[in-house]
Amino acid sequence: MRDSLLLSDKLNEIRMCRQSDGPKSLILVEGNTDVKLFRKLLSDGETIIVPVEGFENLEKILEILKTENYIGLIGIRDSDFAKVEKFYKKFENLFYTDYHDIEISMINSICFDNIVLEHISMKKYQKFLSNYGNLKEVIFDKTYTIGLLKFYNYKNKLVWKFNNINFKKFINKDSLDVNIDNLIKDVEDKSIKLSIDKSHLKIELKKLSKHKLDNYQISNGHDFISILSIAFQKAIASKNHNELNPERIEESLRICYRLEDFKTTELYKSLKNWESINKPYLIF
Repeated sequence: MRDSLLLSDKLNEIRMCRQSDGPKSLILVEGNTDVKLFRKLLSDGETIIVPVEGFENLEKILEILKTENYIGLIGIRDSDFAKVEKFYKKFENLFYTDYHDIEISMINSICFDNIVLEHISMKKYQKFLSNYGNLKEVIFDKTYTIGLLKFYNYKNKLVWKFNNINFKKFINKDSLDVNIDNLIKDVEDKSIKLSIDKSHLKIELKKLSKHKLDNYQISNGHDFISILSIAFQKAIASKNHNELNPERIEESLRICYRLEDFKTTELYKSLKNWESINKPYLIF
């Protein structure tokens, strides 16, 4: 009931936007943090950005409005595992992020280095590099492990809960290594009436890892940021490390990420192409 009411409210909001604001491009995104990012990347005078609370609502709205021949409308969603599975919804006005989510694109820009250099203890950072290697590569190695577990859950249509997993329970504060048993236990505890056969699951994850899936499509940007936050608390911590919770890091990435960075993505090129064939509707 709540989902249908939300969908109806969002459809009415979108229709009202067109009536009140004229021929501006309507950009549907998944959530409020997407609005914060895209309103600095897209033309403020030519676009209206509407959060619709998740990709499922986004796709449903596009499908409904397509039957009404609604024009000047696009959706932008995280790829999640779509590019791994090579499965896409067939909407010409639905666009996917280059990687698993938009946060991975920001992490792969100069913004990551800027944030790290701003907040680290250089002495601890050099020690970490000497002991464990490149910080970004180390964290991506750990998020790949977590991502494989999520991918296994996705492929097998399981109902494991990953929301609000406690990274401090399974991430080593010095090496950032993942304790897979503790990770599985945390997921198990958050999933209602669930008992996971850990031995069998580890075998299945090992099989998945042999496929050498694209790390940037498997890794979740929020997971990366949560592990980076733990690194700032000890492994590479400076005096002000307590301020760098995941929300603060994500905010810093959004502030740093520029249109010049976005222009290097395939998503930008796809949006520009849509813009060129859908005049007078503009995005940039």
